[in-house]
Amino acid sequence: MYNNISQNIQSHIEKGAEITPFLFLWENSQTVLEFAQNLLNQAEIDMQSLFYLPDDGQSLKISQVKDFFSKSFEKTRFAFQIFCIENADRMTREAANSCLKILEEPGFGNIIFLTNKSESGILDTILSRVQIVRLEYISQANFSQEYYDMIENYLKYQDMKLFSYFFTEKLERKEYGLFLQTLLYYAQKNALYWDFLWDIDQDINGLMQGSFSGKYVVDKYLLIL
Repeated sequence: MYNNISQNIQSHIEKGAEITPFLFLWENSQTVLEFAQNLLNQAEIDMQSLFYLPDDGQSLKISQVKDFFSKSFEKTRFAFQIFCIENADRMTREAANSCLKILEEPGFGNIIFLTNKSESGILDTILSRVQIVRLEYISQANFSQEYYDMIENYLKYQDMKLFSYFFTEKLERKEYGLFLQTLLYYAQKNALYWDFLWDIDQDINGLMQGSFSGKYVVDKYLLIL
């Protein structure tokens, strides 16, 4: 997973493109900090280009957030610099609103990592401006082993059981949802289909809310596979 994100970031840097900020959802934010440090090490950038706001148990106020991102308006000496906020849900509403502009337009060379245990407490306006990386799927293993094996057997051995099963069986909504969760888990665990992670996550939410047909959305990803 992290290797794929690293490649995605490197590709944007080489193209001179802005990088959409990331929201990592997991219990262990320290792992995300270590990932940021590794990114800098690999690019031979010193740790002064890593700006980190650890969770000190207090709410983050607007003045703190503005001060934290002030360096983003200065041209960095290196290819990029990283801004990481631990447990973003501790930002006050005013503080969260104050960083919407930089999340929308981070500027070339600025990489922003937000961490949190879940989407709870994060403004919708922030969620719409970030790439959500759901690491909890890996840690909690919310998936079907049967579907996992079908996906793996097709990708590795061209076993068509995956297609015959979903093209012929009429399943309940929850089964289609479980398949999508398994597909998301498989993609994250094996660092695949980075471009579709957000779409899969959104489709899981839409399916559970009854917004569209489970068979339609599953068939869409089977064709992508």
